[in-house]
Amino acid sequence: MKPFGPSGKLCYWLARETVSLLLLFHRIIWIFDMKLLRVVLVLSSLLQLFLFYQLLAMPEAIIAGFGIPESASAEMIARRAGILFLVAGLFGLVMAWKVKGRQLMALSLVMAIGWLAMASESAFEWSRGFAGDGTLMPMGAEALFGLLMLLACLRMLWMEKRK
Repeated sequence: MKPFGPSGKLCYWLARETVSLLLLFHRIIWIFDMKLLRVVLVLSSLLQLFLFYQLLAMPEAIIAGFGIPESASAEMIARRAGILFLVAGLFGLVMAWKVKGRQLMALSLVMAIGWLAMASESAFEWSRGFAGDGTLMPMGAEALFGLLMLLACLRMLWMEKRK
C-alpha cells in the first residue's frame, strides 16, 4: 500500500486544491480580519451542532459513511462524540458573540488546532485503510475550517504587531 492511502493521485489533487483554496481565503481574510473570523466561528459551530444532531439521532448513517462496520459499541462511541460536538458548537457560538480581542484570537486558535487534529486523524485512519473514502469530504471540511481559523488568527496577530 502507498504511504498516503490507496490513491496517491487523489491525495495529490486534494492537497493541490486545498492550497489553492487557502491562498484564496488568505486574500479574503486579509480584507475582513475580525468579521471573517466570527463568520468562520459561527459556520464551524453550526456544522458542529449539526454533527451533534446527526450523531445522536442517526449514528449508523455517519458510521456507514466512514466505511466503518456497524456495531453497538461503535454507535455508543458515536453518540458520545456527538455530545462533544454539542459542547464545541456551543463554545464556538458563545465565543463568536461574547469574546473580543486577544481572547477571541486565543480561543479561535484552540478551535483551529481541534479542527486540524480531527483532519489529521481522519487522514491517518484513511491512509491505514480503517476508514473508507467517505472520510475524504469531512477531512477536507475539517482542514478547511482549521486552516481558515489559523490564518485569521495569524493575520490578527500580524496586524496587532504592526501597531
